Amino acid sequence: MKKSKTPPSKSKILFGIGISILFVILGLSIFMSEADNQVRINPTLVKSVAAAVILFFGVTGIYGIVKFISKKDAS
Repeated sequence: MKKSKTPPSKSKILFGIGISILFVILGLSIFMSEADNQVRINPTLVKSVAAAVILFFGVTGIYGIVKFISKKDAS
């Protein structure tokens, strides 16, 4: 039995790209300024989590851009 695959809509892909950009900006903001201004949590831990957020959502944003631009299904 052959399974049919429907590609996601362009609007959903654009929404995902926008959310990824938002989280990358938020991660950069935390990494650059907020990590050094707080005292409750170790600043190194905060910077590590911010770097992980930047890396994860940066990769998902790039994947979304490639999927949006791609003519065929990029699964």
